[in-house]
Amino acid sequence: MTDLINKIYFDKIRWILAHLKELDVSSDEIVVILAIVVLNEEKLEVNIESIANLTPLTSKQVDDAITLLAAKRYLEIKVCAGEVSFSIDQIFELKKQVNNDVVDLFKIFEEEFSRLLTQNELVRLNEWISEYDRDVIIESLRNASIMQKLNFNYINRILENSKNE
Repeated sequence: MTDLINKIYFDKIRWILAHLKELDVSSDEIVVILAIVVLNEEKLEVNIESIANLTPLTSKQVDDAITLLAAKRYLEIKVCAGEVSFSIDQIFELKKQVNNDVVDLFKIFEEEFSRLLTQNELVRLNEWISEYDRDVIIESLRNASIMQKLNFNYINRILENSKNE
């Protein structure tokens, strides 16, 4: 994927716009991401002021968005030879990783249950994925398996109990 995103013919802006719903970013964050793409493609200096000048955002809004994007690991800020560079290439890699983690989680459940999951179970698992950490979900599955109570209601109670602790 890294090779693909570094090719000239890969339209980062179009890809980002096509995957907006999946990225879970605010409007300020998306404006900053798109500004970084434009500034990098034009080989212009990327900093808070240059982004603020290019967009309707204030320097404070840009700084806040950069902080959130870095926390989400969508933005990497590198300092090399005294120069600061902003890279959003992680957006493309992270999305692939998140999708792989979800697919792996489905496979883990299907292997543990020794069958394909039903539609209702898939929906419930998706709800858990949005609410709980992947490792907590797997640990709850393992606990249910150890107790020989492999059903989604039991796993749900384990998850709810872990949330309350």
